[in-house]
Amino acid sequence: MRSHLLLISAALGLLAAPLLAQTSKGKKTLKKKAVATASQKSGPAIPTATPTQPPFQPMAEPTREGVVTEAKVFNLDGTIMVQHTDQSAPTALQTGSTVEKGDEITVHDGAWVIFKTRNGDYIGLANEALASFEEYYFEGPDRQIRIVLRQGSLYLKTGNADSRQSFFEVQAGSQVVSIGDVEAKLDLDPGTGRLTVQYFNGKMRVIDTESEKKITAEATENIWENGKMITGEGSTMDEMAFLNFNRFWDFKDPLVDASRDILLGTGDALRQSVPVVGSEVDQKLTEGFGSAHEKEAHSLYKQGLAALKKNDPSAAKYCFEQSLALAPNFPRPKAALEGLRSKNPELFADQDKNAKVAYEDGERAYQKKDYAGAKRSWEKTLNILPSHTKARLRLDKLRTEHPELK
Repeated sequence: MRSHLLLISAALGLLAAPLLAQTSKGKKTLKKKAVATASQKSGPAIPTATPTQPPFQPMAEPTREGVVTEAKVFNLDGTIMVQHTDQSAPTALQTGSTVEKGDEITVHDGAWVIFKTRNGDYIGLANEALASFEEYYFEGPDRQIRIVLRQGSLYLKTGNADSRQSFFEVQAGSQVVSIGDVEAKLDLDPGTGRLTVQYFNGKMRVIDTESEKKITAEATENIWENGKMITGEGSTMDEMAFLNFNRFWDFKDPLVDASRDILLGTGDALRQSVPVVGSEVDQKLTEGFGSAHEKEAHSLYKQGLAALKKNDPSAAKYCFEQSLALAPNFPRPKAALEGLRSKNPELFADQDKNAKVAYEDGERAYQKKDYAGAKRSWEKTLNILPSHTKARLRLDKLRTEHPELK
């Protein structure tokens, strides 16, 4: 037994010898390093370069894939100047130019510009607008835009961004406008503090000095003055507002409003109230006003006025509706119908009910992607009630999205 234990001890000794040798060698190496370090500390100081930047200055954030911090000019006309944050001399924008956070844009008389974001949002400035991008950042699903509108017009055609970090806000005077997917126009007069919001559709909230208001009534105009809403629930916009909103995105000059004050009589009288675009009178406003249509629409409107004088509102209503059906852009019969509705709402009860059913049929068809069915329903709505603004707006949008349905 004792001999066995001696053999085991000897074997263990042979195995441990290399390990001890390695450990001893490691201690010698560490000792040499310690001596070298002590030698360096006791030697002369090593000169260091003077830093070119102050201490603790944060490093520039590295560019991350997918991050976009510039808005690109989609199209423009006229002189638009941009003042960059580096306070260098202002430069003129051109198609393809970019602006970023902090840049201030000045739109000169008669000019306009449209920016396009990475997500396909369109942002337009016109009417001597002065605005700046106080925030502009895209990454992944996040969209963070904050615009300060100091004066002029801001046009919006935007999509939605559902991430929690996303926001799209417009500071306009004493109001903050929060938007999602929306079609709208904002006009700010800094002299009076008046903000006019033409809301066509989509998601929009306006935060003023008193409360937060969600705008839901499509095709309405709402007005604020110095942070207070002064128009209640807003008023219905006329056809001119729709035409000019669409004309802006078609890169065309706006139509004048003088046609509202001209009683339609002759083609020359109407055309004198419409600006000339290039060498042609705009066809949208004069569409349907050939000599026969013009005379008949005017004749029906006059018959409606005569019926009102005879205290026959039913006959007046019929004449005004027929006049409007012949000439949808003739403002007089539409205004007469609105006045008649306010005084004799009972005349429109069945008509409103049937028009509502047809309009909602169109909405359901659109949700099911039955665009031809939606078109038929909204056209039926207008046949029932020619002054149905929402149906006309939805049809215009549908034809833009699906030109094959025209």
